[in-house]
Amino acid sequence: LFFYLSSGINAEYGEEVKKVVKNSKTAKNYAQICTLLKSHYANVQNFTVERHIFYRMEQEEDESIDAYLTKLKAQALKCDFIIQCNQGDTPPCHDYSNDMITDMIICGICDDATRNRLFAEKNLTLEKALEIIRAIEI
Repeated sequence: LFFYLSSGINAEYGEEVKKVVKNSKTAKNYAQICTLLKSHYANVQNFTVERHIFYRMEQEEDESIDAYLTKLKAQALKCDFIIQCNQGDTPPCHDYSNDMITDMIICGICDDATRNRLFAEKNLTLEKALEIIRAIEI
């Protein structure tokens, strides 16, 4: 049964599937193996895809900065913008999500004049960017 299931996939993935099925003590028939593999692969995130989505996000014409920020933050959670320490310390050594969100606000904001105002700011933080944009939005 396993040979039949793994014969249509490349060697690298075949080995992974073989390992997952072999380590299972409950997957004995086709339906159980399918359920096992679905649950194994359901939680796998592709950070490259998630970051691509993040990098393509732009503020919509009538969208407030807070609505845009909410979308950016939700997507950033899927991107794993965290640098781990050598020994996996908790908390992580550096979460650069806010830096990436700040960059995306600058890149994706609709109004060029607001973007130029942000460019003029030295050492721009997310908080400072939001303060400037909210003042302009009013």
